[in-house]
Amino acid sequence: MNISFSQVICFLAIAAIYGFVMVQAQLAQGDSPLGGGPVNGGGSVLGRITDGGLGK
Repeated sequence: MNISFSQVICFLAIAAIYGFVMVQAQLAQGDSPLGGGPVNGGGSVLGRITDGGLGK
């Protein structure tokens, strides 16, 4: 494992930006970040997992 500190920071920054964008997209669609299933269409990744992958 030859991973430098800067690579870790870069990865965390990308992950944080990606997560922020995903949350904003869910809020724009009116979905709960933790939701899933028939109530809100399974708008989040966690919702899709808990709903058996049926969320759209």
